[in-house]
Parts: sequence; C-alpha cells; structure tokens
Amino acid sequence: MGNSFFITGSTITNLAGSGQIEYNEAADQVRNIVANSSDQVQVTTTVRNFLTQLQGQSVATTAGTQAELIKQVLLSEADKDPIFKQLLVLQGQQLVDATQEGPITTAIL
Repeated sequence: MGNSFFITGSTITNLAGSGQIEYNEAADQVRNIVANSSDQVQVTTTVRNFLTQLQGQSVATTAGTQAELIKQVLLSEADKDPIFKQLLVLQGQQLVDATQEGPITTAIL
C-alpha cells in the first residue's frame, strides 16, 4: 500500500513497524469524511480526530504519510464501491473547500 504502508490481513502497518490501524476502521473514517463533506464543522472535527488517531497510534505521524494513507484508502474504497467512487467525484471539490490545506486535501487532489 503505497511507499510507507503494507496490509497484513485487515491491518495497515507502517513500514517502520511502529504503528498500525485496522483497515476497516481507517476506511470507515475516510468514508465518513467524504459522506459528510457538506457539513464543514463535522468534516473538520472528523478529520482532526482521524489525523490525531493516526499520529497517536504511530501509523502516520507526518502530513505526507497521512496524505499517502488517506489517498490509498480512498483509491481502494473507490475501486471496491462504484457508488462511493461517484460520491467522491461529486463531493471532492466540496470536501477540499471544507477543509484547510492538509493531508486530506492533498489526498483528494
């Protein structure tokens, strides 16, 4: 998964081996961000909590690795679910507008 992560079973682990997160947990967070893109307050709160979780669990501690992880999850989920892919395409710009410059914006772009 990208250059900084690999999946073992349903777990995403950083290559340094210092942190991990369940794939389904990360996917749920990312899906929630996209689904609620019209509510700027909720998106901001969800993004902040997710990034804090990634950093706190030592999965993705820099903005670059956070963006990489989010991008890989977005691509994987869009590949598996055409409805999510369509929502992502339709809501992508709104999501970028709703969030400040950061990992989620980088991943969406």
